[in-house]
Amino acid sequence: MEESNPDTQTFVPLNITSQIKKIWTDLEMRRQWVVPTLLVVATVSIISFVSVFFINMRNNNIQNENISVSITENTNNNIGQIPKLLDVATNPFYSRYDVSNASANLQIIETSLLQYQENLENRDIPDSETVFASLDTLFNFVNKLDHYLLKNYAFRNPLI
Repeated sequence: MEESNPDTQTFVPLNITSQIKKIWTDLEMRRQWVVPTLLVVATVSIISFVSVFFINMRNNNIQNENISVSITENTNNNIGQIPKLLDVATNPFYSRYDVSNASANLQIIETSLLQYQENLENRDIPDSETVFASLDTLFNFVNKLDHYLLKNYAFRNPLI
C-alpha cells in the first residue's frame, strides 16, 4: 500500500517558489546595474563618434584652407614674373634660350592659374564674378603673350 500512496515530502511547492523568487531577485539586481551600464556605454560611444567626426571635419577644413593659401601664394608669385616675361618678349636683345625659358614660365603661370580657378570653385567667395573675370583677363593675356613669344622665338630661330 505504500507504493500506491506517494510521499508528500518529495514535492515541496515552497522550494520551487523560493527558487523562482531567487532567480527573479538575481535578475532584478542585474537589471539595476546592467541598464545604467549599457546607457553609459552607449552615451560614451555616441560622444566619442561625434567628437571624432567633428575633429575630422575641422582638420579637413584646416587642410583645405592651407591648400587654398598655398595655391594663392604660388599663383601670386608666378603672376609677379609677368613683367619680366613681357620684357623678354618685347626686348630683341634677349637670346632664344631666354625666350624659350620665358615661354616655359608662361606655361607654369597658366597651370598655376588653372589650379587657382579650380580651387575657387570649392571656396565661398563673396564677389566671385569679379575674380573669375580677372582670371579670364589673365588667361587671355597669358595666351597672347605666349603667342607673341612663339613668334619672337620663330623670328630668332629661322628655319634653314
